[in-house]
Amino acid sequence: MVTTLLGIGVHLQLLACNRTESRRSWNSASLLNFSPPLLIIINMKVTAPGQFLLVLMACSVHVVTCSSTPENQIDQLSLLEFKKAISLDPQQALASWNDSTHFCNWEGVMCRTRSHRVTNLDLANRGLVGQIFPSLGNLTLLKHLSLETNRLSADIPASLGELHHLQTPYLSNNTLHGVIPTFQNCSSLQKLWLNGNNLVGGFPDLPLGLKHLKLRYNNLSGTILISVANITKLQLLDLSFNNIAGNIPYEFAKLPELQGLDAIGPEISGTGEPTAHRRCRPQTLRLEVEGRENRARTHTTQASALAGALQRR
Repeated sequence: MVTTLLGIGVHLQLLACNRTESRRSWNSASLLNFSPPLLIIINMKVTAPGQFLLVLMACSVHVVTCSSTPENQIDQLSLLEFKKAISLDPQQALASWNDSTHFCNWEGVMCRTRSHRVTNLDLANRGLVGQIFPSLGNLTLLKHLSLETNRLSADIPASLGELHHLQTPYLSNNTLHGVIPTFQNCSSLQKLWLNGNNLVGGFPDLPLGLKHLKLRYNNLSGTILISVANITKLQLLDLSFNNIAGNIPYEFAKLPELQGLDAIGPEISGTGEPTAHRRCRPQTLRLEVEGRENRARTHTTQASALAGALQRR
């Protein structure tokens, strides 16, 4: 058998794929730059019985590789920056966060199947000590963030308030302090749980689609803003055991989906006269107060008026 080679050039297709990556991109490179698995496809043509002709067409090389997108790399680096800000990990929850494992397989991390972008980060109840590093704000497709019941301190990063896909940040039962950053730009936000921290200041700016707001057991001050009543999807508001003072706005009686209003505190009261709008019917309404007997009696009377307005259509 005789093989005939025509020295005009060769058309090769090189396919090299790293199985840990998902997106494919085309690049030109020399053969020396590749490692197995490598597949070379050569166009061949039978010219006569027992002879083969390698058709050498135009000396071009095409390479198919699987490589990370820039967004993937940003997500991975952002998670590693978060890990660096954790000073104590008693349960070794972050032990898998290293280069030997794809970051979508790290404990507590969930990604989109195709793009390998991070959508969930769940490290609740892991005993983590440290802070919430601002790099989490680079996880632009993050939907669910669960870091409750740890020992995280410092401020809540303002960068979390820029995540348009964020739906449920659960940060309860830590030692977070400082003011609550604005979450107004989180257009998908549904539940914001910040109870059981050391947060100060007043009410943050919130998106109108918010459903649950839990602020119990903090050091918040000021008054309950009437603008909170503009959050027409609000179902649950818990602001008990803070330093909030003043009346609960009667505009809350207009909220059509309100189911629970928990406002326990020595300086919180209801308002006097009911409004004409009584469209919501909460399942629970607690306006318990602490302090001197006469003040508690007055507040209870005012609270009863508000409760009556909220319980009637």
